[in-house]
Amino acid sequence: MSGITGHCSCGSVQLNVLPPFPELHICHCSQCRQSNGSAFNLALVLQSEQVDWLTRDTLIEFESSPGKLRSFCRDCGSPVYSRREDLPATFRLRAGLFANLPKPETFTQGYRNSAWPWADELFALTASNQELSL
Repeated sequence: MSGITGHCSCGSVQLNVLPPFPELHICHCSQCRQSNGSAFNLALVLQSEQVDWLTRDTLIEFESSPGKLRSFCRDCGSPVYSRREDLPATFRLRAGLFANLPKPETFTQGYRNSAWPWADELFALTASNQELSL
């Protein structure tokens, strides 16, 4: 099976990732919501040997909390990945980098107790293909 290519909004950061794609993780913590500007973060969890960086000159990494590193493109601001210093080979690549992400083997959630109280309505809407009435 071949890999898939992803990139940031401006294309300055480009990567190819190789299967298997074992986990897609949904994180509801407040830091993930803030750093992604969304209700939750969707991350493809991969090992460093699965990631081939094609271009990454504009990639910046910063420590968002002790031992937690987040990266983004300095040109367009797109979040690219997060990783922990105690697990340096594990990348949580932002799923939005990939136009055609194959279905991963498993779906996991973190910090579910930190989710917005109405977040389940978002998931229900996508399942039923309805619009949210505000």
